[in-house]
Amino acid sequence: MKKIILIVAILGLVGCSNSKKVETNSSPKMVGAYGSSKMDSMGEVALNKLVQEKKLGKNYKLIEYKKQIVAGINHKFILEINGKLQQFVVYESLNGKFTVK
Repeated sequence: MKKIILIVAILGLVGCSNSKKVETNSSPKMVGAYGSSKMDSMGEVALNKLVQEKKLGKNYKLIEYKKQIVAGINHKFILEINGKLQQFVVYESLNGKFTVK
């Protein structure tokens, strides 16, 4: 019995020493959280809907854009308007309809 335990322990140590290291991101993403994203074509459509509905014209500067995958996509924009930061969310439904929240 002692020999079997010793053999299993040795095999366990050999197996651990030969295992490959798996690299992970330094900051794991939380499922369902907003993630930083590059502006894509659908982000542009969402931003245009926001600008049109809020009548911003050209009086804004885009500071940050993030996306959240839900039952559709939440597009979060942080804009500088008249020197103040404001946050907006535009929801893109699964059928492609955009709604400013």
